[in-house]
Amino acid sequence: MVCPTCGAELSQEGGPCSVCASSAASAAGAAGAAGAGSVAGSAGSGAPTPAEPGADTAPSPRSITFNVSRLTRGDRIVGVASLVVFIALFLPWYGTGLIGFTVDGLWHGWMVVTLLLTIATIGYVAALAAVEVRLPVSHAQALLGATGVTLLLVVIGLVTTPSGATLEWGGILGVIAALAGVGGAVVRRREAGTA
Repeated sequence: MVCPTCGAELSQEGGPCSVCASSAASAAGAAGAAGAGSVAGSAGSGAPTPAEPGADTAPSPRSITFNVSRLTRGDRIVGVASLVVFIALFLPWYGTGLIGFTVDGLWHGWMVVTLLLTIATIGYVAALAAVEVRLPVSHAQALLGATGVTLLLVVIGLVTTPSGATLEWGGILGVIAALAGVGGAVVRRREAGTA
């Protein structure tokens, strides 16, 4: 049975919805009364009656609720790791020991792609907690692809250290977080395999 208020699957018929806590029994009773009228109008054939011309057939607006319990452990790992990579891009990645000058992870102009990819990944994980997201690939594949490309770009950013510069702590944090993101995507893939 589906909750008439938020559309979530109900674990018990007549019990409260675990997402929006609305009473499914009262909504089902109202829907049953409305449904009884349409069955009677169809002369008991059981077929739904067509909408009358001019009748309002627009679906009622659904509220969007951000519910972290909709996220799996893998989704949460990917979301937090992507947020840490995003923050790490603004921290010192390279430095010079002589004058204490440091450069952040966005020193390479193409690291903006990494920035945009982390924003997209964080947005995608947040969307998973709020609405049903449909993609042409599975969620695990989408997360694995996004985190894998992020890791690749972060590693390339570290390998192409400017001449005469040393690696700083922001770059190390970025690599660790990118590795954690790929690990979270692998966890999500395993969770999808067992579901």
